[in-house]
Amino acid sequence: MTMLPAASFDPYLSASRSVRAKSIGAVALGATALIALPSEVDAQVTNVTLSGANSMSFGVSSLFFSLETGVGYASSFAGAQFWLVASTDPYADGVWSGVKPLDGGFGLSKVGTTETGQAPATKFSFNQTIDSGSLAANSNGSYAELNRYFFGGVVPAWSNATGYIGVSFKKNTGTHYGWIKVQTNSNASTITVLAAAYNATPGASIAAGEVAAIPEPANAAALLALGAAGLAAYRRNRKIERAV
Repeated sequence: MTMLPAASFDPYLSASRSVRAKSIGAVALGATALIALPSEVDAQVTNVTLSGANSMSFGVSSLFFSLETGVGYASSFAGAQFWLVASTDPYADGVWSGVKPLDGGFGLSKVGTTETGQAPATKFSFNQTIDSGSLAANSNGSYAELNRYFFGGVVPAWSNATGYIGVSFKKNTGTHYGWIKVQTNSNASTITVLAAAYNATPGASIAAGEVAAIPEPANAAALLALGAAGLAAYRRNRKIERAV
């Protein structure tokens, strides 16, 4: 049997090494991309999925709502954290409405107000910070009003409005900050919850309208394809090595 000089294998072995290096690089790149994918999602912010009722109207129903679970009902239930309600007002425009934290007045839950005590609900703008400072005025668990008794009727900012209500609630020993996006009619006698979210990290702030990021399907598919390409290259390289 004729043996070829060892040098004759060099180009082939060199090519094998080159393919292997490229495939390993592709696998590493793909793996890095796939590992990086979950980091795009903000693990702190929890998007709330609404279920049950999400609207209240004067003379029809009130709305008991849990920010933590997204559940809403027309009557009180275990776990309800906020109460959206409207009632008859003999003054101003004849309607009163507001949002009340359901914690017995111990300050375990709060709703942002513009001043201390029972006062107009703060209408947070998109991306405005919700934290202990922005909710400090409502220190005793009072109603945050959207339509105010004899104090002039509907709060102008909440007439035919869509906006964010800043809130907080207690879970175990931690305070969690969140937002409830609502829509109102002209005199705020109808309030509809459109969306909500909260920060799952105790004591951490949240921006009004902030949600957990979800990778776009096209980007996720591209990253998966990149990882698959690297894996395929690695398998091709293994076949070359076995042939050698």
